[in-house]
Amino acid sequence: MASSLDAKAKEKYFQISDFRLENFRPAKPVAPLSGLLGLSNPARPSSERPASPVAAQSLADRLLADARNHLNAPYRRGASLERGRATDCSGFVQYIYGNFDIDLPRSSAEQSQVGKLAALEMNFAQLKPGDLLFFKRSGQRIGHVGIYMGEGKMIHAADYRQGVTITDLRQARLGRAFVMAKRVLKASPQP
Repeated sequence: MASSLDAKAKEKYFQISDFRLENFRPAKPVAPLSGLLGLSNPARPSSERPASPVAAQSLADRLLADARNHLNAPYRRGASLERGRATDCSGFVQYIYGNFDIDLPRSSAEQSQVGKLAALEMNFAQLKPGDLLFFKRSGQRIGHVGIYMGEGKMIHAADYRQGVTITDLRQARLGRAFVMAKRVLKASPQP
């Protein structure tokens, strides 16, 4: 029944004699497009477009955005995203930083030897997004690494159950296991 009403309504609508293109005129004259395609033409190559007024993202922001692209990647000890879909904690960190031409060693213990010491205790005021966070695990002095995101969170390849995930660092067990934070990213020059 509804479809027959729809068909009748369409039929009535299209039978109106005034439904012709020449009866539709814009309220104002339309400017020719050629005058509107000056400097702000988005179809131009980026090298020819004027600089955007939006501030460029920092290296840490771009690095963390890349890391977030790998959320839920499966965990596998000894694996790296460079060679497959799964990764372990140090392989994840090495892969993400490598995407930004920052070479890091393969193991978390070796990675802890790189960069400038940022903190020896879990103090968020001392940490910056992009800092590497190192933790004790299974009796090892350094057995786990993650990337500080800011606001008390880190992204890391946690374990077989969680894979790559974001974790709140305010958990007591993480505070007890925390060893140090290292700063690998250099400060951006101020304009």
